[in-house]
Amino acid sequence: MICATTEEDLSSSSGYESSDSDYIPPLVFSSGVSSEIIAKCQAAFEGQSIPCDLLDRSPWIRRMLVHAIRKYEEFAKSSEVVELCSRRQYPELARARHARLIMSNIIPDVSDPCLLPYCFWYPEVAQEETYRLLAERYPSLRYQVGRACAVAGYTSLYKSLDLLPEVSIAEEARDNMHLSGEIFEEIVSSPVRYNVLDDYTRTAHEPRAGAYLNGDTCVRSILDFRQPIENLWLPAKRIECIPFDLTEDEALGETASGAVHPPLGPDEIRLLHTPLPLDLPTVNKNLLILMAAYEGNVDRYARLRRPRCFDVEVNCIVRGIYHNTSFAKWWEQEVESEFSAAKFIHGLDQIRKAITARFIMCNDLSRVTGSDPFYYPYMIWYPLLPQVRTLRELLHRIPAMKPQIAHTCIAADYQDIFDLLDVVPTRALWLEAKRSPNKHYVEDLESRAAEQDIDLENGPAVLCDTWQFDYVEFDKEPTSTYLYSPLHAGLVEFVYQGGIYEGMDARMAYVDHFLCSTEDLRKKAADHEAGLWFMYEEE
Repeated sequence: MICATTEEDLSSSSGYESSDSDYIPPLVFSSGVSSEIIAKCQAAFEGQSIPCDLLDRSPWIRRMLVHAIRKYEEFAKSSEVVELCSRRQYPELARARHARLIMSNIIPDVSDPCLLPYCFWYPEVAQEETYRLLAERYPSLRYQVGRACAVAGYTSLYKSLDLLPEVSIAEEARDNMHLSGEIFEEIVSSPVRYNVLDDYTRTAHEPRAGAYLNGDTCVRSILDFRQPIENLWLPAKRIECIPFDLTEDEALGETASGAVHPPLGPDEIRLLHTPLPLDLPTVNKNLLILMAAYEGNVDRYARLRRPRCFDVEVNCIVRGIYHNTSFAKWWEQEVESEFSAAKFIHGLDQIRKAITARFIMCNDLSRVTGSDPFYYPYMIWYPLLPQVRTLRELLHRIPAMKPQIAHTCIAADYQDIFDLLDVVPTRALWLEAKRSPNKHYVEDLESRAAEQDIDLENGPAVLCDTWQFDYVEFDKEPTSTYLYSPLHAGLVEFVYQGGIYEGMDARMAYVDHFLCSTEDLRKKAADHEAGLWFMYEEE
């Protein structure tokens, strides 16, 4: 039975914008996560009670409630939840309740557009007639109703909505071809397609013509990925930064389900080394995005990227900037754009330093305008060597960059300018000097270290930052003889605290090896224990 209900008018929040999609750190309380807090969180997650004293202490508490309200109809209808949803400061809870009512075939009476839900097809779909009435009551939700039709296979209702051929509905229908293949074919056969729904911001905007299928839809199967709630308070676990948050609960679940980085199929692997088609096939874009950033491929990265960076992406961006001038130039504009400033939760300083490093290595000092050494990179000699005259001018402009200039002189064997620096010996410089065929550097550093009572062997490691030892490594981007199969984005190695690119690093050794391998070798690795084959192992 389809019902309609009239609620008390929820507090208007005309200035409200949909909750940001930036990553939320795990539960953090000054007193730690006690067993009492865990018990309250668990009760909220299961729809048993509302921890009012914790609501404003962590956004994760509200994510738990969103999950429970969406899942449990009785909880969503309880007087406690109704009262809580009437509060102006918790619009996400009201949206979750309205979504639950719709999925329970109840049309809510909502006066504030900001409290209308974006997704009302997970964890369940409503009856077809419910969605028909919803579209009539709220015309602004017609395209979301079209999405629900693609999820549920309500083809006749979809056709009656008379929607423009919208690409996210097409991707949703393709994810559900056995029920919604007709919807998919109708959209993709149109000579012009449109983009209306934005799953990253959970908003519908004015139709934009000329859209293609680009893997920017959080289709129903993706929503099955869940990360266990206990990861919020277990130190050894971690919460993933998910690209979509369609249900506003950060994919919390009772247990883990689905894969953060699902294995790539043959068609997806092929996209890594072939031109991208106008319409992307069904694909998990994570590894495509990482490879485009890692290689500094402007066109591929600009097309594939999402507004919300995931963990290793910034590492790959920094590496790509170091190795590609056009990528660095593009990012010089991007770092000041609204896209980057609003969405990158970490790594902007490293990105800016990487751009400056690439420019310096290309003998351009246009970004060297201030005097604070904090804003300047350390490694300015790999993968390119700047010219001597560039280093002289750099020293003139930023004397505080003397350690970087000295390190570059050793790596490039610019002895004349090195001798002018009178640099304070550090262990990082000394280790670099020991690798140089020109013994002058190590002799000079050891001599002046003895004069200044500096212990290069056991003394302070560095004077600038804590990862200069990584800069000294001869093999800065090691390859691998390990062949992992299947291929997935989790094979990209990365570190935040250490690494040659401004304290960050990303390595594609396993991915590169996989792409070069034959199908027979990939199968051999897949059949081997742990999906790993060690190449060329000696008998």
